[in-house]
Amino acid sequence: MSSLSPRSFLVTETIDLLLYISKTQSFTETSRLMGLSQSMVSRKLSAFEATTGITAVDRSSRPVKLTPEGKMLLEALMPYIEGLPVVLDKLQTDSNIKRKLRIGFVDTFTRYIACHVIKDVSSDVTQCTALSGTSDHLLHCFKRDELDVFITSDPSLGLEDVRRQFFYGEPSLLAYPASVQFPESNIDWPHLRFCGLPYIGLTTGSGGGKLFDNFLLTHNIPIHQRINVDSTAVLLELINEGMGWAITRPAGIIQHWETIPNVKLAPMPKPLLSRELYLVSKKSFPFDLFRLIVESLVRITRERLAKKTIEFAPWLKEDIYTIDLDNDKKIPYSTFLKHEEIIR
Repeated sequence: MSSLSPRSFLVTETIDLLLYISKTQSFTETSRLMGLSQSMVSRKLSAFEATTGITAVDRSSRPVKLTPEGKMLLEALMPYIEGLPVVLDKLQTDSNIKRKLRIGFVDTFTRYIACHVIKDVSSDVTQCTALSGTSDHLLHCFKRDELDVFITSDPSLGLEDVRRQFFYGEPSLLAYPASVQFPESNIDWPHLRFCGLPYIGLTTGSGGGKLFDNFLLTHNIPIHQRINVDSTAVLLELINEGMGWAITRPAGIIQHWETIPNVKLAPMPKPLLSRELYLVSKKSFPFDLFRLIVESLVRITRERLAKKTIEFAPWLKEDIYTIDLDNDKKIPYSTFLKHEEIIR
């Protein structure tokens, strides 16, 4: 179903009410989405049914559902309602009307990336609201229509009717306390298992936590996760205090670099685990604005994130990925650098 938000000033609340009930099958959820009390929703529906003589909702069923008459009414209106976002997008683009933007950043991007993206799109929107959190939190906000577009590292969103674009891939690395004596090279899983410190991991409520849990299961690596946190900042602080070690991503390291003087970095034991980052929106979200955000993210991750990563972890140079904006194909960052050198 297309986004409902553009219709509020073009159709009656009754039609919105029928659409929400059809989608949620719940008076409680419908009232929340419409910003009305449940009693007010019930009164509006009753008034509509009394005026038209149509019983649109079967209140006796659980969950509640539209009656055949209600479905017929909704089906008759859907071609017009679903077309509105497309028409509005075209009118806004043709008339150069600026729009509001609600964008979500996965937490490891908040400090280092978010402000630059907002700066890049500021001239194209009248208002920008930025939220941050884990992939699961942002997905929850997106489903509640609190976000128009968001960054995620979770490849299995389970969403339909969305637009999705890869823009950056970063490999993981090992982060451990400087007090731990590891070999200068070739740290392996047995070294980590028997180093005397526990593994510190992200909860499965984060994209990174899900990614690493699946990695351990897939490769049958017996690592016990004794400490679970939902924040990369807390994870790195614990490592800095000598509480354990972790497999983490460069973006989080960069964001907290000055606060972790006692953390050492090294290549993670093979096989290498990488995180892919995507921008996701509803298909009804204006494509030109979606593309502008993608281009901003690609540029910023190349110029700031990838470059900084190679400075402190040069062994990752061949494992960072970006996209070729001309054809949206994933390419190694090293290939992009070689192309840039040829142009110069």
